[in-house]
Amino acid sequence: MRQIASIIISIIVVIVTIILLLLNLPNGNYHQVKDGTLNLSNWDGSSTVQLDGEWEFYRDVFVDPNEHTNLSPEFISVPTNWDDEFNRSMSDIQVGTYRLLIVVPEDDEYALRIDSIRHASEIYINGELVGGLGVPSSSRDEYSYREGKYIVRGHSVEKQLEIIVHVANASENTNGGIVKPVLFGKSDQISLVSDRSKFIDGVIVGGYILLGIIFLFYFVLQKNTLNELYFSLFCFVQGIYVSTQNEKLIYLLYPEIPMKWLLSIQLSFISLAVLFFFLFIYETFRNNTSNKLTKWIKWILLFQAIYFGIPKSTSLLFRYLSFVQYVFVSVLALAFIYIIVMIMKAFKQKVDGSDYLLVATTCFTAYVTTLGLELLFQINTEQIPLFLFLMMTMTFSFFIGYRRKLSYERIDNLSKELLVLGNFRDHFLQKTTEELKKPIHQITEYTNALMQGSKGPLKKEQYELAYRMHYSSKRLSSLVEDLNFVRGEHDHLQLDIKPVQLAIIDEVIKEHSFILRDSNTIKIENQIPVDLPYVLADENGLRQIIYQIIQNAIAYTKEGKITVSASYDQEKVYVSVEDTGIGIEEQYQEQIFNTFFQVSRPNVDKKGNLGLGLTITKKIIELMNGQIWVQSVPGEGSCFTFTLPVSHEKEIAASLDETEFLEENSYPIKHYQASDSKVILLLDQDYQHLDYMTKLLIEYGYSVLACNSSSDAYDLLQEAAVDLAIIDVKAQDEIGFNLLKQIREEYALAELPILLLSASGHNMPYYIQLGANDVITKPIDVKEFISHIQSLLLIKESFRDSIRNELKYYSGQIAPHFLYNTLNTIIALIYYDPEKSREALEHLSIYFRSKLDSQLHQELIPLANEIEFVQSYVEIEKLRYGDRLKVVYDIDEDINVLIPTMTLQPLVENAIQHGIAKMDNGGILKMTVKKVAGTVLITIEDNGTGIPEKKQEELLKGNGSRLGFKNPFEKIRLIKNATFELISREGKGTKIIIELK
Repeated sequence: MRQIASIIISIIVVIVTIILLLLNLPNGNYHQVKDGTLNLSNWDGSSTVQLDGEWEFYRDVFVDPNEHTNLSPEFISVPTNWDDEFNRSMSDIQVGTYRLLIVVPEDDEYALRIDSIRHASEIYINGELVGGLGVPSSSRDEYSYREGKYIVRGHSVEKQLEIIVHVANASENTNGGIVKPVLFGKSDQISLVSDRSKFIDGVIVGGYILLGIIFLFYFVLQKNTLNELYFSLFCFVQGIYVSTQNEKLIYLLYPEIPMKWLLSIQLSFISLAVLFFFLFIYETFRNNTSNKLTKWIKWILLFQAIYFGIPKSTSLLFRYLSFVQYVFVSVLALAFIYIIVMIMKAFKQKVDGSDYLLVATTCFTAYVTTLGLELLFQINTEQIPLFLFLMMTMTFSFFIGYRRKLSYERIDNLSKELLVLGNFRDHFLQKTTEELKKPIHQITEYTNALMQGSKGPLKKEQYELAYRMHYSSKRLSSLVEDLNFVRGEHDHLQLDIKPVQLAIIDEVIKEHSFILRDSNTIKIENQIPVDLPYVLADENGLRQIIYQIIQNAIAYTKEGKITVSASYDQEKVYVSVEDTGIGIEEQYQEQIFNTFFQVSRPNVDKKGNLGLGLTITKKIIELMNGQIWVQSVPGEGSCFTFTLPVSHEKEIAASLDETEFLEENSYPIKHYQASDSKVILLLDQDYQHLDYMTKLLIEYGYSVLACNSSSDAYDLLQEAAVDLAIIDVKAQDEIGFNLLKQIREEYALAELPILLLSASGHNMPYYIQLGANDVITKPIDVKEFISHIQSLLLIKESFRDSIRNELKYYSGQIAPHFLYNTLNTIIALIYYDPEKSREALEHLSIYFRSKLDSQLHQELIPLANEIEFVQSYVEIEKLRYGDRLKVVYDIDEDINVLIPTMTLQPLVENAIQHGIAKMDNGGILKMTVKKVAGTVLITIEDNGTGIPEKKQEELLKGNGSRLGFKNPFEKIRLIKNATFELISREGKGTKIIIELK
């Protein structure tokens, strides 16, 4: 329905415009001038009169108004230009005189209102010069071009007014003369008409400027509505253009403006007006446009505006006026045709507001058309612009209102949907967290039980898998707690508000600095003064706040520095974290504290970031009676500032009285308890905290090795069998991290667990990656601290059980294998050499009596015992093979190292049975045991048949079927820092090298 109404209104606008153009209705009665005379003796004087008709005209001469002329006049129609009136074949007219005699009913003061005389004129009434514009002259040097509306006044004499008009057009223009109607009437009536016309122009100009301000205000508020910006610019430019037309209000501001400047403003600003209106339509209905054609039209209009915006000589413009006019109008017409096409496409597709815009565009098109007709054909359009402007203003008001209404409705609907989604989100989070809590807790407990060996010891690989699952479940549990927190459930956050020194922030800063130690692009500076007062805060909560804000700064800073500072003012301490990162746009500076909100950053890695950090930070600060805000400039960085209340002196004194300061001890210290007590290694640079932990662990029955340097800690680690290491990861001098690195180079996760004490507790993924088993936050909670220790010690014991069980398993496999092969050898000897068989049985009986029983019940035995066992076996095989088997020993008997039982014998047996025995002439077996640079090298080498490469690959992958190789290979893999190397070539022999560190 609205579209039909818009079409009807548009048709009406076009029809009314055409009627006004055709009729060009005059104001007042119409009296025709004939033969240079107008008789108004019967005129009642109540209205104005247009002096249209036949005026006397004297070509190429200025008639003296005070002397009678003998020249014969020609008659010319007014309004018209003299070149259209006379034969074009004649030379162009440069100057001329118009004469008119008016008979009035009474003597009085009368006035003339001149609309347009081209291009310089002077008017005489009854021989007296009463006004003019420009300097009319036949001399180009004296001639001065100026055009515009003006009023002249004069008194009638004997009820007559002789009007003489001198007109000059020395600009090589062919359109000179009185080209628009001259209005005649009493002085007050003409003044009223002029004032009314100026008022109308003022309303039009003011209306355009007002619309421009309104739309510019809309754009500034939203900043993403380019169509409103372009329409604002269109209104401003159009307002300036209108001020140069009709009454030329620009003369009020700049009365002496040169005409070439005025012409440049007119031509340039009408081009700019069309350009901005074109861009306005393009941005409003972008989907209905051709980008390529739009670009061409845009650049043509811009070029035209710039070209005509440069002031040019008026004579040059008028010399080619016709060509300039038609080119100029053609470009504007092209733009408007495309505007109409865009509007019609949008109208056809029923785009929001296109029906209103159809009427507005029709009005504007009609308005520009009337201006074009006036420019090309000098048609008077005085009353039409007001009508068209009012129509266009009202239509655009409806258009804006309708679009705004739709926007408000959408916003209202979105708000309602967001409320529903918000409630749904809370309900979903509540249900989800409730459903997740139990299975996550079960996974955590079950994996912890598995690691502690409650269901049997785990192998090394099994423990590592269980540990990863346990760590992941703890992260999930932490995420569930965060989700509950942002939902307003703060039960899990137990805040202990008390006087706290801001010096604790330094530990968090140092931890971050250590993590960034390999980065040459980001540095963290601590500029917190040491003399700041205590603040009322929760210590852990304060650490978490600083951690989160610094972590956020690191995430959005590619290079530069992060500065942490603080100040004191009016019972509050202000803590600021400033970075030189990418910054935050103003519209997002409040939203970043909302749950799950994240600014879209395509070049920033948000992996693992759910948008909860700043939300939790803000809630913790508010729970501690503080505030937080951010100041940021995109591209320059951000500054997060939060406040905390200052603690009073009495509160500080009460807090300090509760603290027991301990005397410094001499470190390292060793405190052993019962022989079966677990040994714990402590490393902390804070001697008071170290002394406190030492006494606490002794109280719980643990043996303690305490030190404050990594070198002492490493020495103690080499001296004693440590069950657990507890390290404070203060980043200063990297002492804690150095020890952590050294331990993990020698011990597996479960072989020697490490518990880290962290200032923030939030860098757990990084610490886990370095090799820590668990992380707790300082200050320690005794119950939590002891619980973590007990859990990690159970993991250590479970790992030991796992190693023992695996070694027993492999020993259980090889013992029957050894007996079976040995007895087969003895049986073979019985048939052809009974004496040797008796000797072999003696070796075997001696071995059984002294060695075998004890070895089968141990995991690790001295290397000397294992070598003796090998030698007994070799003696039995030498009885069988005789001279075909030669054995060479090169053994350092001073080597004292433990090795899994029955590790070397199967390898020796494998070399004899599968290598040497298959050679026609037998071979040589060489066994070497040496110590080189602290490493024990065991080499078993033969010159037998060798092993194919494919078979070697299968054996080293554990896929081989040879138990004599696979079993020792797996045993060596269980030994810490041990290596197993196989070197073999077919037909050349095999060499096995075992390294024990």
